[in-house]
Amino acid sequence: MFELRSKGWHNLSMVLMLILLVFGCERNGKEDEQPEQSEPVASEINQSEKILEEPAAVNETKPDILPVGEETMSEAEMWKEYKSAKDAALAAKEKGNLEDLKLALLRAASFAKKLNRPDIVTWQLNNIGYYSILEFKKRTEYDVRMRTIETMKYDETKIEYIQQTREIFQKQMPLLTVAEKHLNDALEFDNKLEDENRTEKIYSNLKFIEWVRKFTTRKYESQQGQ
Repeated sequence: MFELRSKGWHNLSMVLMLILLVFGCERNGKEDEQPEQSEPVASEINQSEKILEEPAAVNETKPDILPVGEETMSEAEMWKEYKSAKDAALAAKEKGNLEDLKLALLRAASFAKKLNRPDIVTWQLNNIGYYSILEFKKRTEYDVRMRTIETMKYDETKIEYIQQTREIFQKQMPLLTVAEKHLNDALEFDNKLEDENRTEKIYSNLKFIEWVRKFTTRKYESQQGQ
């Protein structure tokens, strides 16, 4: 009888030990998994990525390339682009390339306008007019011709030289026509500001163009008089 009870207790002990081992393994198994439980962190990362992607999903209907002038840029980026345009203008000036110079100055003016700096815009537009006038003088030998006309005595030779000069000026007049447009644009910005020095320079450039135009058209007036 005692032997049977011993065996019964032994069997009961074995069962209890097995139960404890099973629960122990489950608990140890879960503890082993703790260091690897990265799901909450992973879900946060995935959620943040979705948040970042949402604006792109909203903008899917927009064109891949925005029209010029509609790019979204920070103020620092716009200043960087402005400086880049000014560097390009300087390089074009040193090479004597007027067309590239004008394009670079127009680009600089565009970014200055975006930055709400009408004073800088005005200078860029005035500079286009100024450098165009310099190019006109260079192509026509303006200074030499004006000095020659001034020193020549009035006779048939002088009249012929003046007529020749007018024709040369007329051929290069498109340079001044474009310059005049940019100078007038500069005035529109300048009128809202207070800088007499800059205003005077703009008007001086415009007056030069006006004088050249009158000088070249006198040829047609004299022909009509004949």
